[in-house]
Amino acid sequence: MRRTLRYLTLFSLSVVSFYAVGHAASAQLTDEQFARFYARFTGKWKANSAKSIVFKGVPPPAVTSSYVPIPGKRAIKYNNDVVHTLDGREWPVSSKQTGDTVAREVLDEFTVANTLRQNGRIASRNTTVLSPDGKTFVVVTMDHDERGEWSVSRVVYYERQE
Repeated sequence: MRRTLRYLTLFSLSVVSFYAVGHAASAQLTDEQFARFYARFTGKWKANSAKSIVFKGVPPPAVTSSYVPIPGKRAIKYNNDVVHTLDGREWPVSSKQTGDTVAREVLDEFTVANTLRQNGRIASRNTTVLSPDGKTFVVVTMDHDERGEWSVSRVVYYERQE
């Protein structure tokens, strides 16, 4: 378990670094690849603070998030609220938060790059890396440090809820 977390963390940091330096292109997944991605990504997930790493800021709360597939589309319904396509286009984060948007982009069967904006300005970027068995994922978040440069602020570990 510890080895898997370490691998996912290191892999995630390398993906995030690549994404932050040069914008990665959306993957053109086959229907079969996308079905495998959906099987891993959709469902109900809970953050595990004990397994998460925080470099700056406060530890994340043990929040639960849900991702429900939209039949016939490459999109998800986030937290039973709003629909997000997985093609890099911006959508409201929530119907309750005005001015906050997210653009989700599937990079491969295991990776989703997310850009979050507040009032049009990029506030943070995060990369979701899914485990091959679909039981866990990590979200590596980057935002601006005190010098105004991008830096990793946290790695949050999520576990699938039944």
